[in-house]
Amino acid sequence: MKADFLLQLRWDPNKLMPSVQDFDKKLVEADAYLQILIDQVKVRECHRQFSKLRQAESIYLCIAQVWLCLCKLNLLLSFYSVWKIKLRKCRIRLKKHMAYTYGT
Repeated sequence: MKADFLLQLRWDPNKLMPSVQDFDKKLVEADAYLQILIDQVKVRECHRQFSKLRQAESIYLCIAQVWLCLCKLNLLLSFYSVWKIKLRKCRIRLKKHMAYTYGT
């Protein structure tokens, strides 16, 4: 089968020689086909870079959300710490007041 294909590719002296116009036509067709392939590669490369960009963007958004949650948590913990200290002071004052009032 391979030999048949190679025989078809050989130049047959009985056939007419292709003209320059035929050669130019084939050259233009090959050039157009090559340009289509180049454009497809560019589109695929663009899609690949865009998907990488979207992945990086989503990772960045996740990191930003985690950071925001940590900031809120730190803020809540600081409020909790302040109120915890104030509550201790109130308990101490209450104990002192109870001891003073009821003599315990």
